[in-house]
Amino acid sequence: MVLRHRRCATDELVGMLERPTPASPWRVGALDAARAARATQRAVCGFASPLRESALTAVALRELGHCAGLVVGVEPVPDGGRRRLCSWVEVGGRVVSTDVPVETLCQVLARYPEKAGR
Repeated sequence: MVLRHRRCATDELVGMLERPTPASPWRVGALDAARAARATQRAVCGFASPLRESALTAVALRELGHCAGLVVGVEPVPDGGRRRLCSWVEVGGRVVSTDVPVETLCQVLARYPEKAGR
């Protein structure tokens, strides 16, 4: 899945999240699938912006049958005068793309799709 979408622009990846989640015969755990998707993306394409990596991970998880959603947030306290944008992937309200407690550290700005991950 990651290889198929690696050339898509970030806005195309976010648009793909609006599609319904297909039924998949593969049932890999969401956490393991998220780690594998991110590792594959980095091995094949190198490091990308966190937003792009999260969007690609969410698309890959949805193609595996998980109801994954992309969440975009911002740190509430400016770091050196500038607020930092954050993004992560949720499945069933659980963060699967990072070990950082983003639910407590970041203020949510948007969810794609709006009802996914909850």
